[in-house]
Formats: sequence, structure tokens, C-alpha cells
Amino acid sequence: MEEEDAENQIDKANLDPIDIDPELQKRREHAKVLVQEYFQKRKSPEEIIDFLENHVDRVNEGPDGTNLENEQECHWAAIDVFITTILEFRKRSITHTTSALNTYMKVFLHLAKSDVSKNYMLWTVYESWKDHKQMIAIIVEKMLGCTVITPSSVVQWAFRQEMLDELSRFWLWNIVMKTIKKMNKHVNKISSEYEEMQKRMRDAEDALNLSGADGGDMAVLGHLVDANPPGEEELAMKEKKLEHAKDMQKALYLQTMQLIVHIMLRQNEIFISYSNAGDTENSEQAELLLNIFAERLQQVLLMYHDNVIEHSQLLSRLVFDDVDERVKGIFIRFQALTA
Repeated sequence: MEEEDAENQIDKANLDPIDIDPELQKRREHAKVLVQEYFQKRKSPEEIIDFLENHVDRVNEGPDGTNLENEQECHWAAIDVFITTILEFRKRSITHTTSALNTYMKVFLHLAKSDVSKNYMLWTVYESWKDHKQMIAIIVEKMLGCTVITPSSVVQWAFRQEMLDELSRFWLWNIVMKTIKKMNKHVNKISSEYEEMQKRMRDAEDALNLSGADGGDMAVLGHLVDANPPGEEELAMKEKKLEHAKDMQKALYLQTMQLIVHIMLRQNEIFISYSNAGDTENSEQAELLLNIFAERLQQVLLMYHDNVIEHSQLLSRLVFDDVDERVKGIFIRFQALTA
């Protein structure tokens, strides 16, 4: 009997995890159907969504153990099946992979309805392409551009506990910095459009006033202004859009700073623990990571100093007031440098 149990244990050890997990077996079968009946036959995004919703069973727990019972907009199993399958099916080249986003945009957007869904979508991209970091960066940038994911979801994913080892490496931090830069460009673009609309309105009003004062003809002044300048309602809509973008930008900086500081404080505790235990090797490694994260914080502060200064009081109150002297000192030195 003991020999039989031992043989069973050996057999299980040699099996693929999919072969001993019924849920994973189902997902593998769903993946086969997706490829053979949907991707190869060029079925529409709507048909794929129908398949994912009606044939892939929902699960109550995410890959990180999060309870999904109250997350009705997060279909983790469908995200796992679709993302892993489409990335494998279109892996022949970068062009093939990124074009899948355009082809099946409606499916991606359907699966990314909630913040949790966006986070798991990024998680799945990473798990699928963890040995090809350049591809991850390209896919993340493409998904951002298509608004499948948000800058906030990228930062939240990058600072996950499971990603901390990667966060000390350049590729992932580069994604974070590019995400912040993309948010800034978005705000600057809307701000420029708003200022241009204001200018066009002022020019039109000035021309009208000049025409009325001189008794001239507007046709003579037509070359000075747009034939159809923006109205008050159009300007108000653009202003509202700008305010929303700025709120998102402020929230992104606050979120990023809070996550970096949280990591630094936790890493400092690890460093102190190893030091107190006399574990020189691990304490040196912990200190190295702590220094890397400190450099990351300084980089954000200096590279985007104008935006940080704009929200300086908020960041000081919500991020840096109740932290240790090392972290607080970085922000104080930044303030002194930019005063």
C-alpha cells in the first residue's frame, strides 16, 4: 500500500499542473475551442464575448487569493483564458501580437470593466510573457493607448507584492515612468486645446467689437478669425475634460508616491530585521534594494518636478508627514532644491 502511494506521488510530481487541476483542465479546453472555432474561423468580437460569458465558469477567487464574489464585473477565468490564448495564438511577431488588440478591442474592453479586471489583465500579460520583457512593455503601452487599461492600473500592478523583485529592475520601472509621462502628455494636450479654444473665442470677440466700433464689415475681418469659433458650451465641455484629466494626474502622482514610500518603509523593516539578527549577507541585499527604491523616488521627484511642486502640499500631508527620517529627508531636500 505504501509502495502504491509512493508511486502515485511520483506520477503526480511528473504531471503538468493542468492535468491535476480540474479548473485548469477546463480552461485548456476552452482555449482549444477559442483557437479552433473562433480565432481560426475569424469569428466576431461579439461572438467571442458571448462564448466567454456563457461557457467559461466564473470563479470566486483571483490568482492572488482576492475574493471575487462581490466583483461581478471581474471575470477572472475569462480574462485568463482569453489573454493567454490570444497572446499564444498571435505570438509570431510583435506586429501580430499588437494587431490582436485592434482586432479584438471590444473583447479586451469588455473584460477590463473594473480596476480589479485591469489589474488581472496585466498580471496575465506578465505571466504569459515574463521571459520577453520587451513584449510586455509594448503590450502595456498599446493597451494604455487604446484605454483598455489606465495609468493607475499600471502603477497598481507594477507595485504588487508579487512584482517587487522585478520593480528593482529597469524594464518594469521604465514602464512606470513611461506611464506617468503618458499621463502628463495627455493633460498637456487637453490644456493646449483648451487654451487654443479660448484664444479663438477672444479673437472672434475682438473682431466683432472692432467691426461694431468702426461700422465695418465682418467679411473684411474674416481673415483674422475662424469662420466658426467655439461656443461657450463647447469651451465648458473642454474645461470639464481638462479638470478631469488633472484630477487623474494628481491621483496618479499621489498613488505612485504612496506605493514607493510604502515599499521603502517595508524594505527598511526587512533591512533592520536582518541587521539585528547579524545576517550580513541578507542585510546587505536588503539595503541595496532600499537604496534602489530611494533612487526611484528621487527620480520621480526630479524628473517631474513641475507636477510634484504643483501638488506639493497634498503630497506632504498624505505621503511624507508620517514617515521615517530617511524618506522624509528625500522630500525635504527636493523642496529645498526647487524652492
